[in-house]
Amino acid sequence: MSSSAASSVTEAERAEYLSFERQRQHRLLGVIVPAGVGLSGVASLVAGVALLVNPQQDAAVWINDGLTFALALFFGVAWLALRRDRLDVATGIVVGAGGLGILVTVIVACFSQGLTPLSFIQLAFLSTLVVLVGMLGDLRTILGAAVAVNIASFCILLFAPRAPALDALIRQQLPLLISVMLTYEWGVAALMISIWLSYRQTLKSLGIAFARAQQLDTLKAQFITHINHELRTPIMTLQGYVEYLRLGHESLPDEEIGDALDKASRTADTLVTLLTNILDIRRIESHESLEPEPVEVRAALDGALALIDPRAGDGSVRDLRLSLEDNLIIWGDPFRFQQILTNLLSNALKYSPPGTPIDVSGRRVRVAPATLQRLRAGIAPEREMVEIIVRDYGQGIPPDQLPLLFNRFVRLPRDLASQVVGSGLGLYLCRVFAETMGGSIRAESAGVSGEGSAFVLRLPMPPANAMEPETAPIAVASERTR
Repeated sequence: MSSSAASSVTEAERAEYLSFERQRQHRLLGVIVPAGVGLSGVASLVAGVALLVNPQQDAAVWINDGLTFALALFFGVAWLALRRDRLDVATGIVVGAGGLGILVTVIVACFSQGLTPLSFIQLAFLSTLVVLVGMLGDLRTILGAAVAVNIASFCILLFAPRAPALDALIRQQLPLLISVMLTYEWGVAALMISIWLSYRQTLKSLGIAFARAQQLDTLKAQFITHINHELRTPIMTLQGYVEYLRLGHESLPDEEIGDALDKASRTADTLVTLLTNILDIRRIESHESLEPEPVEVRAALDGALALIDPRAGDGSVRDLRLSLEDNLIIWGDPFRFQQILTNLLSNALKYSPPGTPIDVSGRRVRVAPATLQRLRAGIAPEREMVEIIVRDYGQGIPPDQLPLLFNRFVRLPRDLASQVVGSGLGLYLCRVFAETMGGSIRAESAGVSGEGSAFVLRLPMPPANAMEPETAPIAVASERTR
């Protein structure tokens, strides 16, 4: 997959992940914010009535009631932000104000009233702060909340006032209390972290699957549209010639009938080629396997030349200049190899001026495979391969358009406006067949008219045990969408 395609897919996957995350936060806030508004509103009402009935309250009560009023106000703002779809504001208020409100409320209660058995229940309640942050925040906020709860609990145990009887017990059990407290609080934090990580991974996988499903739907629609166009043109043309001959065969001269039949035959050949290419793609993507065997390059080349339509390239005589090393043999499928050569030679004829020669050369080369491929396959640092180059002397290909050639249904902009017919599948099949047989194919061109283009095909040579009766099949790799 090209880097631009990979980056576009990654961006699409990230966008889907963020979309799912946003929907999840919206649903959570849709429950938490109204509940916070209701609870803080009721608490504020009770606190307000209590202050009206008995205004002579100590400072701790005033602080606690002030926190209650502030919490109700913050949740009200969060509710307005949620109504306006400002999830970032609503999330910040719930995590910040809600978490800080829980923390300050417990600290004020413990320091104002002193440590009591009820205070230990309040200390345990601090873990809900980690849960709240874990539901709406990320990994850093979970860790930050856990540390804040640890510090608050530690300060309360050490510095909060307490009765003498409880003070002696706490001093005696302080190491145990601190260790148990830290264990419980970090246990809750670890649980929320594991939930957050697993959820994030699951959500990311769903986002990736959804993005790729959308991409496949788009490609399927493009495929159907393109095939509909490619099939409709030759079918309607063939239908027109048949109807023309059916209606006028009695009155038309033999020369005109022969010309119409010749054009109908060409149209039928185009249609057969297109359908064959489509079936080849279907076989590739259904994981069919190929049985490799030694294939003589010269024999496959002769077979490809016999299949070339003599009408290609305006039917003019061309010089085919061969430069092949003796006894060149590749390791692969003879039919697929011949099909690659047929496509390359046919393209060389179609996309070069009449009368220009076509060069075909072949030699043995030593190729150093990629490091990762070498590590996976355990093969030698270098291996011998057969390199076949088919060169024409046509217009050439702009260098910036070379990477497009081997994608499916791709034709260069200038070719779309030309009289040269094509479906954009031939070079795609050449690339997939070459990679299936353990080789590669690339195009070289400076884009200068008259210098033409060169297509470099590399296929492996037969292994040392190629003559043994049993050989392992080559599995056709599924082609990823580009």
